Amino acid sequence: MGLVKKHHLFIEESINIILDNKPKTHGLLGDLYAALFEEKPPLMHADGLLTGFQPAFEMAEELAIDVPGIYNIFGTLLGKCIAREHISFQVVKDALNPLKASKKAGKVMCEILKNAINDLGDQGKMIIQQRWAKEKMVWSDFCSNHEALIKEYEMEFLSSSDTGSKVEAVLSDIKLFEKLSDLLSAKRISFDDVFDMIEGAWGKKLTSDNIKKLVDYTCRNLVVYQPHTYNDTNPFDKQELQAKYAPLLKRYLQAGEAKENSELQLHALDAIQLYIHTISFPRNLAYNLFVELEEMGIVSAEGFKHWHKFGLEQQGHGVIRQSLKQFFSELDSNDDSDNQ
Repeated sequence: MGLVKKHHLFIEESINIILDNKPKTHGLLGDLYAALFEEKPPLMHADGLLTGFQPAFEMAEELAIDVPGIYNIFGTLLGKCIAREHISFQVVKDALNPLKASKKAGKVMCEILKNAINDLGDQGKMIIQQRWAKEKMVWSDFCSNHEALIKEYEMEFLSSSDTGSKVEAVLSDIKLFEKLSDLLSAKRISFDDVFDMIEGAWGKKLTSDNIKKLVDYTCRNLVVYQPHTYNDTNPFDKQELQAKYAPLLKRYLQAGEAKENSELQLHALDAIQLYIHTISFPRNLAYNLFVELEEMGIVSAEGFKHWHKFGLEQQGHGVIRQSLKQFFSELDSNDDSDNQ
């Protein structure tokens, strides 16, 4: 398929093959679509993917007679590609045009969003909300009866009359992180300026949601994961963590008493778990990152143990703890040595 650039034909045929299959098969095909974008060079592109969906979109009403769940299937097949930012909302909006006559474009968009949020986990709504606002999406582009759909699919976080305070808040966060990137890219970083900007927007004590946003931002900038260039011995730049992100994270994860800090660190480690889950648990990443967080004093031993026992994020919960057995064994050994 890397040689035959008729991506849309592969997509069209694969959809036809799985329509009568079980939901698990639909999910596996959605996983495959996303994985094709992640090859180097990519084996899929947005135009090929969505062009391949056009025949199914055009015949959706007829297909729905024999396959009543066809609109759910569309959401399953495309949700992960949206979650991983392989395709934008704008290109999906254009691709859904054939469904507008039957008033199903909005329903399919909701199904895609639902699956993307599920794939992204605890921070899914926040991430989708940011991208929705950044692309200036409005529900009226999909259908006229969007109020009922928003209620049915619990998409109120994207409604806000399309111009309300929620969207403005999301845009404020986007601007904040753009400014933060500028400040952290300076040859001489002024952390006084960094802290003033963050605390001017969020206050001196960050909420659990803002802790997660800050840690997710750190992960996405520190660990730029590409399967074919990933180095499992040195999965990220330790010097960059030390110089740019350690002072930033210490400021807000070591801000109070030990018990309060452990709770803040729990939310931070939940955000790291979720990010590692979204990039499919690259080898040694969790272990190496946790070691550096401990050695740099960003997260305390009590914080790690509190997260290990009480962490709230369910996406990747068991997998990351399995991969960190050695880390927690070493942490316990260090504690035993300190107590002797």
